[in-house]
Amino acid sequence: MPAVVSSATAARLRLHPGSYLILRAAATGKTVTIRVTGVFRRAGRQSAGFWSLDPANFAAPQTVGGFTVYPSLVTSPAALTGHQIPVNAAAWLVDLDVGRIGVGSLGSLDTSLQASLANLTSAPGLHNATVTTGLPTLLGGLDRAVVVARSQLAVGILILLVIAGATLALAVSLLSRQREGEALLLRARGASRSQLTRTGLAEALLLVTPAAVLGPIFGGLLLPVLARRGPLAHSALQIGVAFPAVAWLASIAAAVGCAVVIGRGWLSAAQSPNRARAERGRQRALAAAARSGVDLGLVVLAVLAGWQLAHYKAPVTAGLDGSIGVDPILVCAPVLALAAAAVLMLRLLPMVARVGDRAAARGRDLTAAVAAWQISRRPVRQAGPVLLAVLAVATSVIAVAEWSSWQRSAQDQASFDTGADIRVDLPPAGPLALGQVGTLTRAPGVTGGTPVVRSQIGLPNSGTAQLLALDGRRAASVAAIRPDLAGGSPQALLDRLAPSHAPGVPVAGRPARLLITATVTPGVVGHPVLFVQLADCFGVSYQVPAGLLTADGRPHTLTAPIAGRGGAAYPLRITGFTVQYTMPTKVSTVARLVIGPVRAAATTAAAGPSFSPARSGESFSKLAVAGDPTPAGRLRARPAINTATAGPAGLTVYFATGAGYGPRSRDCGPPHGLYPCGPHSTLPGTLTVAAASPAAPLPAAVTSSFAKAIGTGPGRSFPVTFANTTIVLRVVSVVSAFPTLTGPSGGAVVDQASLQDVLASAGALPAQVTEWWLRTSRPVALTGLPSGTTITDRAAVAESLLANPLAAAPELAMLAIAAAAVILAAAGFLVAAATARERAHDMALLAALGATKRQLTRLLCLEQAVIAVPAALAGLLLGGLLAKLVIPAVSITPTGTHPVPAVLVQTPWAVPCAVALLMAAGPILLAATGGGTRSRIVRHTRVEATT
Repeated sequence: MPAVVSSATAARLRLHPGSYLILRAAATGKTVTIRVTGVFRRAGRQSAGFWSLDPANFAAPQTVGGFTVYPSLVTSPAALTGHQIPVNAAAWLVDLDVGRIGVGSLGSLDTSLQASLANLTSAPGLHNATVTTGLPTLLGGLDRAVVVARSQLAVGILILLVIAGATLALAVSLLSRQREGEALLLRARGASRSQLTRTGLAEALLLVTPAAVLGPIFGGLLLPVLARRGPLAHSALQIGVAFPAVAWLASIAAAVGCAVVIGRGWLSAAQSPNRARAERGRQRALAAAARSGVDLGLVVLAVLAGWQLAHYKAPVTAGLDGSIGVDPILVCAPVLALAAAAVLMLRLLPMVARVGDRAAARGRDLTAAVAAWQISRRPVRQAGPVLLAVLAVATSVIAVAEWSSWQRSAQDQASFDTGADIRVDLPPAGPLALGQVGTLTRAPGVTGGTPVVRSQIGLPNSGTAQLLALDGRRAASVAAIRPDLAGGSPQALLDRLAPSHAPGVPVAGRPARLLITATVTPGVVGHPVLFVQLADCFGVSYQVPAGLLTADGRPHTLTAPIAGRGGAAYPLRITGFTVQYTMPTKVSTVARLVIGPVRAAATTAAAGPSFSPARSGESFSKLAVAGDPTPAGRLRARPAINTATAGPAGLTVYFATGAGYGPRSRDCGPPHGLYPCGPHSTLPGTLTVAAASPAAPLPAAVTSSFAKAIGTGPGRSFPVTFANTTIVLRVVSVVSAFPTLTGPSGGAVVDQASLQDVLASAGALPAQVTEWWLRTSRPVALTGLPSGTTITDRAAVAESLLANPLAAAPELAMLAIAAAAVILAAAGFLVAAATARERAHDMALLAALGATKRQLTRLLCLEQAVIAVPAALAGLLLGGLLAKLVIPAVSITPTGTHPVPAVLVQTPWAVPCAVALLMAAGPILLAATGGGTRSRIVRHTRVEATT
């Protein structure tokens, strides 16, 4: 039968095209000859879906249960049928044409797909069919993410509409007053109201039509540019030039609104000069309307919306039919807060004017007095520019703060999910050997590391939670722990977990082997094998074989290999010894094991000076275990350690050997196991002596959810079950959260070395290190790790979060909206300055009274400064306050949940301060440069008045 083999199989078995293999079909026992027709190598990620169908699902040969399992052979269905190879199972891979999936069809496609998959499992001809897919979950998550992105975009769009509407209303109001004479002149010459209406509508259409046409066109042309620049450049998003119908609808709606606002000036034009003068004099009525409490009602509405938003758990809403949509509270609350706060600032304007008027009245400066008088007599006219300045500056603060906070939140989420710069997850059956740790922690670019033990623990309330054990001394510089989550300094938190004393005997230098002298009582145990227990500088425990010890009562030197090229994490500590032997079959006797001096040696160099394997006076944990005799054997006496003492001669252990035997060693006839014969097999005995710390609860830092789940707090102790061993934890800190502990019950954090000591004291096996957290200074390439190891890079995770277009697009749009707000506010100031006709009469009066050009310029600059500077400062203050309130509520992940950990609002003040400076200095500079021109206008106005 022709077949192709993988390159790994070909290299291991030395196969090439034309080679033959003889295999046996497991189902029928039939011999099948395989002719190799080709050798292939798996492609990259593009072929991951196809190879997921492979039952072996690995690319290289693996040893499982003492057998070597090779990757699958690949052949054709016709070859299987022709050689009568039975097919036990079949699998199909269904690929997608994602280009045909529209955004609007995500929800409906999710529902229909689930129904189709449910019908597929019961389709005729498919027996025991199983469908494996993550597509419905993915589609549901994408549907929710699109709604969230639209909600965030809607927030920015509403802010832009508010600012644009305020700017347009201000410009139209000021221009209407400027052109009031034209309307009255047309009215006096016989123009009817309908004629004025047509004139206003024609003017409005001339203004808004080009914008309505060119807006969607320019927007469609900018789409590819925005996709290739900024945060979207890293998302691999390909967007072409597009002019969607919704853009034209939005453009038409905006054009109609602008036309109504522009045409309203002509529609509301006074019918006679007398009425125009009467309406011009109703400043007190307008001010009373401004102070009627409408702004306070807006503030109350904004507070209610913000309160509900802060306590609203679902960022999107579900309709009666189950479809999700944009949450109106999420969209409206930020806009209401910004508008209400900006309008509320207008209440301070008359107060500021009165304070300035009183201050000027006490002085002798005519310019300041006139400026204060001008502002106090026209507070309503100044409201428009003040409102625009406050809105523009506050929007810039919110936009920049939201952008910076989003960038920081992505880094925080990546740090929380990863735990450190690099997280190395080891396979369950592949922990690092003693000689591999140094090659990992001292790899180029790695500047620090900590081992991590992650395990489920049983709680007193029958629940479960995660236990995280790491190096308390080194983790503070390696783990990415945010100070606010740790309740202060992460270093102080982890210092409370670190042990004050490390049990065992330190080994000097960087030895490659240990020479151990040992003696055992002759003739009482069989085949004793000595193991030395070592702990590296991270506190990770290892059991290293020293070799077979001859039981003749004489000292023998055994060699325990450590690491070939200094690959261990030095310095090392000897923490204990283990001896395995075969027990006597009849009578247990007392024997003595003496572990004498130990010497450290390099690979080829001579051994160093000898030292004792244990400290004098140190306490030890003792564990003796006998093998299982099975029902066919018998355990006469269990082994036991009587004493273990350390002295100048070394470690002396007196122990009872135990006695017993196992089942018979041979089988004397079929059926198997029914007629055992031959001598009984021996039973193994294991003795372990390890240095132990004084018995005490294990210090632990627990998350707030963990403390709430079991009702504990600082200073309290409680038992938990770790790997079938009961240990006692004592709470030394309660933290808000800890990296990688994301379960509903939170978890506990302990020191890894202390956990190993507690387990050793309880006679349990050492906990296996499942992860390594590394601190890096540059990109690293880790090699030589066990098969099945996964590496998680914090920078890569953060980059993927930042490159998500559904998250990046709203942030980019908010920056663009802030820039547009500044431009609109500047345009409003220009219109206000260009339409101040009544100021010409005031300047004429002051010039007639003898005011100089310098005094007039100073007066204009002072008027603008009194209005613009407080408005800019108020915008900064308002923006900073609203950023603290709004950003945590509107910061949502693409899955529609709030990020973990919670977003920290940070505001880079450089850009907002520059915008505030522009808003404050622009009107002043405009007034300063227009002083001379205004004097000429005054003279021209006096000539017109005389004429």
